[in-house]
Amino acid sequence: MTDDADDKPVPAPAPAVSRSDAGSEEWKERGVFWRAFFYIVGTHFLLAFMALLFYVGDHANK
Repeated sequence: MTDDADDKPVPAPAPAVSRSDAGSEEWKERGVFWRAFFYIVGTHFLLAFMALLFYVGDHANK
């Protein structure tokens, strides 16, 4: 008893579609820019929050 599905050729998988600029230097530079931007902005928000805590602590009724 043979299986007909084994006798048929299997089609090759389609090549993966990739963006033309996915590996370009411009794409990587943009990623570095956004990462640095968020780190800098996040650091400033953290420092502003800590300054606010010191300000509130300094003006607390003791």
